[in-house]
Amino acid sequence: MARILIIDDKPAIRAFFEEELAARRHTVTGIGDPALLSTAIRSQKPDIVLLDLYMKGHCGWNLL
Repeated sequence: MARILIIDDKPAIRAFFEEELAARRHTVTGIGDPALLSTAIRSQKPDIVLLDLYMKGHCGWNLL
């Protein structure tokens, strides 16, 4: 299965995706602080990154 990294500043959104994807046997990590994105990508080596483009105080487009 896939290693999935979720970046979203809303805990409820992260939890929803984490629960649904984990139920389908994916390895899922959620982070709420966009500043941790590059560290998480290097350490986790995800197959897929789900990135919120409109986070409070951060622009997902710039992170992308």
